[in-house]
Amino acid sequence: MSVQAGAHWLAFLWSLQPGEGAKLTKAVRKAKRAGATVFEIMPPLLNGMPAEETAKALKNGGITHAVMCNFYPKGAGIGDPLAEGKEFDLAVKTFREVIAYILELRKHGITIDLIVGPSCFLLGHDYGLSKLELRNRAVQFYGQFTEELRQHGIRVAVELLRAVEDKVIESVTGALAILRMLPEDVFGFHFDTFHFRDRGHRIVGSILRLKGRIFHFHANGKDRVPPGHDLDDIEWEGEDGVVSALELAGFVNGVATNEPFCDDVRKAEPSLGEGLPPAMPEPAGLKMTVDNLKRFGLVAH
Repeated sequence: MSVQAGAHWLAFLWSLQPGEGAKLTKAVRKAKRAGATVFEIMPPLLNGMPAEETAKALKNGGITHAVMCNFYPKGAGIGDPLAEGKEFDLAVKTFREVIAYILELRKHGITIDLIVGPSCFLLGHDYGLSKLELRNRAVQFYGQFTEELRQHGIRVAVELLRAVEDKVIESVTGALAILRMLPEDVFGFHFDTFHFRDRGHRIVGSILRLKGRIFHFHANGKDRVPPGHDLDDIEWEGEDGVVSALELAGFVNGVATNEPFCDDVRKAEPSLGEGLPPAMPEPAGLKMTVDNLKRFGLVAH
């Protein structure tokens, strides 16, 4: 398969400010040294860093292909995609700003055509609405961007998170209910093996159900360790393994990224490190991920 190895922002960084592009460059250089060819960036954590500075930092680090990991953190003042009135309008504005940021990155030499992550709900928010109403609001939110995204050649991959984070998409059935109401050339699924294992979902069976709707893949072992780590118990290889399922599902040209949460992330948001083993230093963790994904046959040599 021609899947590329990606590096996730949260494996190296927490929050940056305008003028701190050198910190991003340092992270990107580590990622490239570990074998990554794609870097996954997070717009809320850029805090207004101009696209030109971000692009320069990526290029100075030696990577020109990026993925946009978008999310709506609780209380961030960027609008609620599942609310009404001004909150919904603010969420629409925020998402359009993400699209505009992608277009600016392209102007400065970055290849980017994918928005991944939850991007349609506030983490941990209990809406008190029926599943049908939540689904309809999610479809309304995403659907209005269809032609705009298609015009610019941008796709969106929505994510099923662990139970404490997600009150909207709680199962593959729920995810498919949303995806089937959205055009398959624009909207797909962001699959994270950690979240599926954490919630007791069958990883291989879920991949085969989602089939070609998988647009992005987070290759996390048990407790976010690198896939194939001694602490990992996910079956990656073999006829009944994750890699074979991805191949059968047609996931052959995407990006596989490990998202382990570095020490800076865990200090800033302690809940993200709860129950996890200590973070591996980078680039060692990513190198193990890339080497093992190559050995498994998921990432091309």
